[in-house]
Amino acid sequence: MSVIVCPHRPACPGCDLAELTPEGALVQKRDTVADAIGRHSTAGPAATVSDCVGTEDRYGYRTRVKWAVDGAAIGLYTADHDVVDTPLCAVTPAPLLALVEPLRHRPLAAETDAQLGGVDARLTERGEMSLVLIMRTVDRRAAETLARSLLALIPEPVGVAWSVRHPGSPSLLGDAPITVRGVTTLRDRIGRTEALFPAGSFSQVHRGQTAWLHDQLRAAVPPGSHVVDLYAGTGSLGLAVVSKAASLTLVEPFAPAADAARQVAPPAVRVICGSAEVPDSWLGPRPRVLIVDPPRTGLTGDALSAIARACPDRVILISCEPETLARDLAGLAWQGLRTSRVQPFDMMPGTSQVESFAVLDPGDPPPLQVLGRTSNAVAVAKPPWVPTIPNPEWPWNLLDLARRQLGGALQAAHRLDVTTSGVVLLSPEGSRVLTAPGHPNGLEKCYLTLVRGVARKRGAWRMPLNEDGRNVHATTHYERLDVVGGHSLLRVTLETGRTHQIRRHAAMNGHPVLGDARYGDPKSNRHFFARYGLQRPFLHAESLEVGTERYECELWPDLQAVLDVLSSD
Repeated sequence: MSVIVCPHRPACPGCDLAELTPEGALVQKRDTVADAIGRHSTAGPAATVSDCVGTEDRYGYRTRVKWAVDGAAIGLYTADHDVVDTPLCAVTPAPLLALVEPLRHRPLAAETDAQLGGVDARLTERGEMSLVLIMRTVDRRAAETLARSLLALIPEPVGVAWSVRHPGSPSLLGDAPITVRGVTTLRDRIGRTEALFPAGSFSQVHRGQTAWLHDQLRAAVPPGSHVVDLYAGTGSLGLAVVSKAASLTLVEPFAPAADAARQVAPPAVRVICGSAEVPDSWLGPRPRVLIVDPPRTGLTGDALSAIARACPDRVILISCEPETLARDLAGLAWQGLRTSRVQPFDMMPGTSQVESFAVLDPGDPPPLQVLGRTSNAVAVAKPPWVPTIPNPEWPWNLLDLARRQLGGALQAAHRLDVTTSGVVLLSPEGSRVLTAPGHPNGLEKCYLTLVRGVARKRGAWRMPLNEDGRNVHATTHYERLDVVGGHSLLRVTLETGRTHQIRRHAAMNGHPVLGDARYGDPKSNRHFFARYGLQRPFLHAESLEVGTERYECELWPDLQAVLDVLSSD
């Protein structure tokens, strides 16, 4: 096979590997996944990553395209946010190219109160098409008026819907589409299953590679399993294994997609319009297999917690983003779900995008990293998503892991929150460790945190905090180490040791910890999860001093990854 030839390269950024041979592109994609998993492996060897599975079907393969629109240009954004016009896109089938061509010649003078900002076009195996017109405006009436004025340019019987994309939205797609003509929910066979796809709903873009994915799913699900498909969409993945499963539950939060799944699923299949983060709604009998195909952002912290509480017998994780895949595999490993297989595959030939199929089975968590020890204490690196002491909501905890690995009855000299990583000091039960006078718990602790906005170069937050119904003195010292993407990386020390002291003081002083769902800013948290993969509060116990001993722990890989991407923006 040769390189992909497209008249819009290299101006168009879409097929950024088009000039590589197929073999070279597959090697690069495999290495991208392996490198990400290696960066997030904090203990022991990383999971083995297989060679990337390619395809000979590399032209005109897309079942769906989402293009930006700027005047007469319809295509993809460049790094400078200009739209490259791509009327002869090599990976888009001819019917979809022909469908949007008349929109390039629309009367632009009519776009005053609303502008056409994007299109979302879908083509089925039978040749049926639908089109969503995405409007840039805050005026929904103007958006509908513009959509109806464009209908004459779109041939019958193509179903047409419109949607509003609000200013500043990180997604090209806008609100839930509203149909203005014809049928916009289409039945299509992609891979081994047939499903309904409402306007704007997710679907895999390559029929042949989706068939390969469905075959892998069927092979990975043991016969007679009770299967739960989280992030099920319209049910394409879960329905591929329905004949092997003792029962199948599809969980999908987007109501139109859940309704579409319900219409095509066999009567015995349970469809829940709900969240993967609420396991009480979808837990069933064992053996329990979870199919997990989250958005590009990967698992939320609540979803990771829900999967851990489910104690599955197998997890099949499908991901289109190597960095969040690696983060989530590492987080699940500490819940006793060890990766036995990672198989990259090429869902979008010509692009640097790579999907991965990972299988996780129950096993022991990785060994803890020992940071140092004395005759009466040992310091270990606590991972995120592991409580310091036993907690019924989590299958493992730091004390039990340390006792298994190091032997003996150990106690924690102090605790970190479940979501906080870093140094924890342990000692034999009944013993006392040396102390650092004047510091909480007799320990001098130092934290790294990323807070919203630009804080002063250094300072102290001296504000009382309410504990058990009374105000108590609390002092937090900080030094600003860097400003990254308009936000402050702080090194923080505590003069007192109150519950959530850093997070509470930071929020009270206008610089909430990024990623902090309890005390932080919801809008900033959503942005940092979607753009930078920040899954938890950015808080890490960097060092601890006790007596003459000092223990240090490098910034945890998931937080370092956030800084790396933020720095490159």
